Amino acid sequence: MSIFAGTLARGRFVPPVRYGISSRTLFPQFTPEEYLEKLFQTQAQIIQWREKDLSPESNLPLIQRGVELGRETGKLFVVNTFFDLAWKAGADGVHLTGQQDEVQTLEGISRKRSRFLVGKSVHSLSEALKADEAGVDYLLLAPVQSPLSKVSASPALGWQGLREICDKVSCPVFALGGITLEAEKRCIECGAVGVAGISWMAGQIDRQQ
Repeated sequence: MSIFAGTLARGRFVPPVRYGISSRTLFPQFTPEEYLEKLFQTQAQIIQWREKDLSPESNLPLIQRGVELGRETGKLFVVNTFFDLAWKAGADGVHLTGQQDEVQTLEGISRKRSRFLVGKSVHSLSEALKADEAGVDYLLLAPVQSPLSKVSASPALGWQGLREICDKVSCPVFALGGITLEAEKRCIECGAVGVAGISWMAGQIDRQQ
């Protein structure tokens, strides 16, 4: 059982789980610190810090603050791409892009990992099966529908594609790409544990102002 699946089994989160992905360039009026604080005021139960344009030196204190906010609010805080920064800061986990090697990452931390999550972005059944077999804790499957925040190079999988992949992997799957909070019920019916996104979380930040 994956670490995240164990968390679900213990009842910490009840599907549908909301997984928010950061995109601070949508809010140039805020400093990175202000934007980070606002992420934790949304309905997202899991927050992925996805600010890959920032240098490690700029990212580390923000990630450390995200760890603090996660502990204060009871939300999970994971870091996109930068395993070393996530581990050093004590984040709840790292999220790997489609280009990163999940096998190498998992092998490198297997002896010292206890509650550190490793998630993975996948775009097809073959990628999902490979990551699941490697032992990742959850998958972000995209695009299920046409993305709202960017143009995707991959074709939309549709509801049937989401259902097929959820049926064939053992780890939890989050639906991403063109997914609004209104589509949560449909995602759960297809076997996903929840919804992930940038746009719906940005909308909630807009409403904070």
